[in-house]
Amino acid sequence: MHSLFSALPLPYSIYAHALQLAEGKVIALHYGLEPQRDNLHTAQHRATDYLLKHLPPAPAKLLQLSPVFGYTASRLQQAGYDYTGLVATENQLTLAQTHCPDANFVVDALDKYATVTEYDCIVLQEAGHQRLNAEARLQHAARLLRSKGQFIIIDEVETDKLSGLLQLAQQYGFHITQQADLTARAAPTLSYLIDLLYQQRTALLRPETITSLQLTELLYRLELRRQQYVHKQLAYMHFCLQRAT
Repeated sequence: MHSLFSALPLPYSIYAHALQLAEGKVIALHYGLEPQRDNLHTAQHRATDYLLKHLPPAPAKLLQLSPVFGYTASRLQQAGYDYTGLVATENQLTLAQTHCPDANFVVDALDKYATVTEYDCIVLQEAGHQRLNAEARLQHAARLLRSKGQFIIIDEVETDKLSGLLQLAQQYGFHITQQADLTARAAPTLSYLIDLLYQQRTALLRPETITSLQLTELLYRLELRRQQYVHKQLAYMHFCLQRAT
């Protein structure tokens, strides 16, 4: 396994290793849009293109949560944003600098992050690396945003909790100004990952990487998640939450 990937927790380290083997590069670990058209890193390009189209105009002050490999950070800097990326550990800092070595990355936790900056926009593209729950993320986003600032979330949501999540956002002073269901475009990422892990199974099975039992369990969990999308128990959503005051 690439030494950088070992800084990632399971299963993200396995996804990264499999993508490196199959596609020769890893730019991100979030869902792509329509990966069945070509490959995952191109689909992740499309997901980042989508994100950039729904941001306030540059040079807004922007805080990204969990930038991982730094690809989105590089795109945001190129677009002219006043960028800060919040990473949890020094190992994650090294990962984030992969694609964007000169970006302003800060090693800190969202609930402990103290700054005099009031951000125009906070971006969360999937919460898988976040230890905080949805309520805590909303609370601290409200703390860090200026009046009328935006919290952009692109993530999967349990459909039976969707209305509760939106009510919670309103309790923390947010208006929901945009809501889009990207499930049809994003959910095929799971089928892509399942096929990828089967294709790379032999190369992945190393004592220092993953055992056969762990890989079988991972494939099982991915299939369960895929079925949750099929049965509409999960949805992949885009929200723009605007702070009211």
